[in-house]
Amino acid sequence: MPEPRDTTTQTVADAAAASPAGTGGARRRWMLVACVILALGLAVSLAGALLWRSSVRAHDKQTFQTSATDVSGSVETLLRRDTDFVATLRAVLTMEPGLNASDFSQWFTSLEGQKRQVGGLGTLVVERVPAAKLVAFQARRNADPAFRALVGNRLEPIAADGHARYCLLSAGGVSIPYSPEIAQLLQGDWCNPKSPIGGYPAAGTSQADLMRSIADGGQFLVYAVTAQGMSSFFIEAAFYKQGARLASVAQRRSALVGWVSSSFDIATLIRSAIGEHRGLAVRLFHSNPGRSPELIGRAGTAATANSST
Repeated sequence: MPEPRDTTTQTVADAAAASPAGTGGARRRWMLVACVILALGLAVSLAGALLWRSSVRAHDKQTFQTSATDVSGSVETLLRRDTDFVATLRAVLTMEPGLNASDFSQWFTSLEGQKRQVGGLGTLVVERVPAAKLVAFQARRNADPAFRALVGNRLEPIAADGHARYCLLSAGGVSIPYSPEIAQLLQGDWCNPKSPIGGYPAAGTSQADLMRSIADGGQFLVYAVTAQGMSSFFIEAAFYKQGARLASVAQRRSALVGWVSSSFDIATLIRSAIGEHRGLAVRLFHSNPGRSPELIGRAGTAATANSST
């Protein structure tokens, strides 16, 4: 009669024999699951980092664009204010023909020229004088205390040299006194290309050619000049006889009385526009009629922004 088998012992033995293989498979499965979870975690972290960087870049870009728009708008506003002031002075000179230096100085002060012109360096009036009136014009002008103050009491008379007309400084207002050399230069004949001021290079041409171009065109002209170690830009316009027809070049030449010109420290104007916006630099370009855009000034701490007008 066969002996009964100890099933309990066999079952335990079978389980013990199968245990190492079963445990190793489960461990591998858990390791695989852990690796998948780690990979997914890294992927999610990487995606999050990329999204965060993209968000930061988008925010920085938006912030920069907002700042650049604000600064550009401020520059345009300040330039428009300066241009409007020159236009106001041109209107005064048109309505008040023969305005002497003292009268102009009173107008300039009443209009708060020094306060309203951001970065303003000064304003000059140049009058076209017929040869027959040259002596009388200079006598009246040089006796005016406001004119004498303008040129630092350094009078430079102009002698007749056969020209039919002369273009001479008649009035002005400045925030920085002129040096003796500049005061002497400004009292020359602006329309004579052989004189120091008439031949002075401005906007890529002589001052005499520039004056004629402004008078013929009848529009404002902007150009950059470096003088007394300072880079400045000028807004200049011609003024004509009140009520005269100005439809053609011939009519404008016939009605021409003179020119008014204001100079500005463009860097001061741009820095005023930048204000609290840090890390920005502005380069200002301007296009005169029929000419390509020209750089007339720059300021700021980084070459990251451009402004055009």
